[in-house]
This record gives sequence, structure tokens and C-alpha cells, in this order.
Amino acid sequence: MSTTARAIPVKLLPRENSDIKVDVHRLLRNGDEWLQTPNGNFGERAPIELIGTEDEYLVRETLRAAVHSGMA
Repeated sequence: MSTTARAIPVKLLPRENSDIKVDVHRLLRNGDEWLQTPNGNFGERAPIELIGTEDEYLVRETLRAAVHSGMA
């Protein structure tokens, strides 16, 4: 039995890349900094910590919300 969490597949929307880091850098000028900064929306974890885990969808939803609201 593996203890490694696996990312839950998320249906991608048009223009989204399967590599979420590509989308982060496309949408945010400070993508590297954002990925490394702990975020209250993620239980004070940095987004990079969620990528590749079952919680990666939280990062995707946050990016989608930023695009939808005009913040990205």
C-alpha cells in the first residue's frame, strides 16, 4: 500500500494546460513566488505543496476563480 497521495483528475477547461504550473506562470507575473508562498486558502500550505496530490484541484479552482474575477 502506497502512502503517496495522487492527484485527482480534473476536467480541464479550454486553454488550461495539464501541467498546472504552466497555467500559473501564464496567469501570474509572480508565478514562482505565488507557488512558494503559504496561503490561508490551502491551510497555510504553499500551492507547490498541493501540486501532484489529491488537493491539487484546490490550486486549479483558485486559478479559475482569479481568472473569472479578473484578478489574473
